[in-house]
Amino acid sequence: MVVIRSFGCRETAKLSKGIKYRKLPHDIQACIVVRLAQIDAAVTIDDRWRICFRFDADGAHDMKIVDYH
Repeated sequence: MVVIRSFGCRETAKLSKGIKYRKLPHDIQACIVVRLAQIDAAVTIDDRWRICFRFDADGAHDMKIVDYH
């Protein structure tokens, strides 16, 4: 089981707690919340957005949502 230990940005941390992020489209936010709950590897949300993180021995760190376009 992967445990998220830290986030790479405040916006991603807020989304993980159900707090909305103004800069992301609503449908993307809904998808992100689901994916964060299911996460066990790097996740592509859609063609534009990705959830990025790094692994250490104790779990996932520096979680953040990245716009790749």
